[in-house]
Amino acid sequence: MIDRDNCEINLTRQAELLDISRSQIYYQPIINQKEIHIKNTIDKIYTDCPFYIKPSSEGFFSIYDKNISKSEYLFIGDSPVDIGAGKEAGVDFINIAEIKL
Repeated sequence: MIDRDNCEINLTRQAELLDISRSQIYYQPIINQKEIHIKNTIDKIYTDCPFYIKPSSEGFFSIYDKNISKSEYLFIGDSPVDIGAGKEAGVDFINIAEIKL
């Protein structure tokens, strides 16, 4: 890939040879540890408990941390049954079917 210590081929030329934009050499992704934790937790739930059927508040309660206020959680769905699961969990709900893009 890119060799930053190469004195013979500058970074611009290395980018050209690799057919990538020069800005990609300098790009540093922003890593959101909280988002990674959430995604890993969801993956664990669906791996450990594939029998949880959507929509259900069971999935929520399997990740619910009593040290975190329920106001910090958001139940997302696209059907009236999802709304019921959000209410059953006692957390705010957003119906993505109503969002116009």
